[in-house]
Amino acid sequence: MELLVLGFILIFVGAASIRYVELCQALKEEDQLAWNSLGDPIGYSLADRGITFGVFSWLINRGFDHTDSPKVKDLAKKAFIRARFSKYTLLGGVISVSVGFPLSLLAV
Repeated sequence: MELLVLGFILIFVGAASIRYVELCQALKEEDQLAWNSLGDPIGYSLADRGITFGVFSWLINRGFDHTDSPKVKDLAKKAFIRARFSKYTLLGGVISVSVGFPLSLLAV
């Protein structure tokens, strides 16, 4: 049961850490094409109906390497570290829930 709780906490922390407000603002100002192709995100994962998850995917796939703006590249490199944290936190949460659910059923 504790493993399930830990998994859900990790999933919540991972999802809540997907915030790229400064990066999205810089994309809007510096690289309008990339900003439009990502769906005009505002940077808050839970506030923009999941559009910022596109920015998360763009960061994980290192899409920022193709932009010409040095400001966007600098902010994206900093956000990439947070994106990796989110990725591994979400992965750990999903694994914990996947393992914890059958174990909690067996414990009954």
